[in-house]
Amino acid sequence: MKIRFYTLLYADLSESRQLQGKKRSARQRIAIFIKNAILLDKSLRATNPECGILTILTNNIELISDIIDECGYTGINVIQIDFSLPVPAGIPFYSAHYKIDAFNYFASLPDDQYSVLLDNDIVFLRPLPQTFYEITERRIPLCYHLPVGDCDKMMADCRKISSDTEVPTWTGGELWGGVNHFYSKFYKECLSVTSSYFSVIDNNFFHIGDEMLTSLAFARMKNRGLEYLDAGMYRFIHRYWGMHERQPIQHFNPVLAHLPADKVWIAESGIDNKPFVPSEFIARYNRHLRLFRFLNKIRNAIKI
Repeated sequence: MKIRFYTLLYADLSESRQLQGKKRSARQRIAIFIKNAILLDKSLRATNPECGILTILTNNIELISDIIDECGYTGINVIQIDFSLPVPAGIPFYSAHYKIDAFNYFASLPDDQYSVLLDNDIVFLRPLPQTFYEITERRIPLCYHLPVGDCDKMMADCRKISSDTEVPTWTGGELWGGVNHFYSKFYKECLSVTSSYFSVIDNNFFHIGDEMLTSLAFARMKNRGLEYLDAGMYRFIHRYWGMHERQPIQHFNPVLAHLPADKVWIAESGIDNKPFVPSEFIARYNRHLRLFRFLNKIRNAIKI
């Protein structure tokens, strides 16, 4: 089984939103996401070279390629694919919803490929274990059930979309894995709830994003007997909230670390000509968190 890793970067220059507390132009945000993807690619090559290089799926290959060139990085793969999901303009996390179209692309790939879709702000910290390869050989889909306190609120939102579907777990969108047959069914299931989701999207939702569609669609597939595995249970991935965490990232020992609170730091620290070394990255990251916490204490003291 051939294993390949992908990330999505849907580029809409008219999209306007803040990124980590600061308003940035659309091109600035896209550049940050690209720099995150570059570090993901570097870490993939360093820890799991047998899996090839990272592929960016996009709607604008020229823009993405231009920014990659500006970063002075070579080798990352960029593919332009079709996007057809009717996402309402201006909704929160507008671009992220197009992740559904990536599933349709994976459905068109050969039978002997296991495709893994990752968020940009993820880093490989160690090689994939043998268990991962056994799972892919058995063609078992992988997801990531997110263990967070706000899940009840988000699952309640799912009931606003489909009151007759029980959604027992919130399925985080940072990792999906499977073969074409799984993605074909998953894509169609996501489409089946799209119109209901978009019709009630302003109904005081706690969260708006692609996870609303995927959690509901995945729950329906599970209710019909889908065989799958949770990547978090095997420490394949862990979502780590930076300065809000009590334990250092190495405590969790994940293969993949998702760092959603540190996109900007990743973008500023990951673009160099040095080879990626997990232990050095973890040391730099821990220093960054210590400094961030120290400066935050000073800011809070000044406010008092």
